[in-house]
Amino acid sequence: MRELIWSPRAYVEFTDTYQYCFDEFGEKTADKFEQQVLRVIEMVLDKPRIGLRRDEQDEQRKFVVNKYNVFYYTFTEDTLTIESLFDGRQDPSKAPGVKG
Repeated sequence: MRELIWSPRAYVEFTDTYQYCFDEFGEKTADKFEQQVLRVIEMVLDKPRIGLRRDEQDEQRKFVVNKYNVFYYTFTEDTLTIESLFDGRQDPSKAPGVKG
């Protein structure tokens, strides 16, 4: 199985989103968010080509976690690196790989 690596950006985005869910909606909602992310990670670790690429030359892929969050990642035979856990309610120009 591939080694899972969280980029500093992705880790901060995950913990910030979890904390936001906890503060605004309670522990049950925060835990649901966490479980959604973990399910996506398990799926992508098993089948890393499941995510969409922006184009054929782009190695970064994305996978929708829920209606608000998109998971960006790269992978090799040995690793899966979570690059970002982007909240779609943000300015789209802040998404990974967007030039602007």
